[in-house]
Amino acid sequence: MEQSLPLPTTPAAQNSSSLTVALHVLPLLNISDYITRIQYTSGVFAGVLLGRNDVKEITIESMFEVKVLSDNRLDPDCLAARLSQFQTSFPEYELTGFFYLSDQQNLDLNSEALAFYNQLLPFNSSPLIMIMNSNLITTDGTKELPLKIYEPYNVGGSKKFKQVAYRIETGEAERIAVDGIMKESSVQGTNDSDELVSLLTLQSNALRMFNDRLVIVNNYINDVCTDKVKPDFRILNQIDALVSKVSLGASTLLSDAKKVQELDILVSTILSAISKGTHIVMDLESKGVIARA
Repeated sequence: MEQSLPLPTTPAAQNSSSLTVALHVLPLLNISDYITRIQYTSGVFAGVLLGRNDVKEITIESMFEVKVLSDNRLDPDCLAARLSQFQTSFPEYELTGFFYLSDQQNLDLNSEALAFYNQLLPFNSSPLIMIMNSNLITTDGTKELPLKIYEPYNVGGSKKFKQVAYRIETGEAERIAVDGIMKESSVQGTNDSDELVSLLTLQSNALRMFNDRLVIVNNYINDVCTDKVKPDFRILNQIDALVSKVSLGASTLLSDAKKVQELDILVSTILSAISKGTHIVMDLESKGVIARA
């Protein structure tokens, strides 16, 4: 691999930009998996960051890996195909930047990162750059993550980069997902019934949490209507936007969705019964072979 030259940057402490970056847990969790992989392989891992761009705040809510070619370029076919898939499934997300991991000994930008940056310009005129490095992980209790995020800016017609401060953002869905991962890892080695109980408990907790949030919203609206609290129009606009997404034919859609869900459950139950039956038959046949021997 050719030596990568560092690029001039401005530290976050000297960053006068009003831009803030909200880094969600799930993409961070997915990207951290590459830190483990890079410890056993040599090379570079890179991918695209997806989220929302509200001018003053950029969110990083999802990601996907892109194959890095031998000449240190992102595979254009892979990039275009994956991006099209994500935009179809998550139209509310847009390309906000890219992440980059290598075996370098620092978190400075280099010529490789700049090459990836130039490839993404057709999709975003100012993509963020996230650099991560497993070599900087400490075991002394330091809570600082081994990553830096850079924002491009123009000075006299030339492109420069400055480090941007970020905060970790965790939504309710992400808390449930992370909790599910932790519970799944804790039930390794248990039988099927224990795993089923754990899964149903997790779903029950999620529904209970969702109901609690609905109660809070309902109580807030009642308090605003009775002048018990001062109305916050930002919150009211968010509630109105959420309600407006519900179609007039919601009852029909919910009924159809319920029927589809019931059919899915029936199919899953039948497949599970067939699988268990096949397993029993195979077990009996193997025992019969041993007995005849």
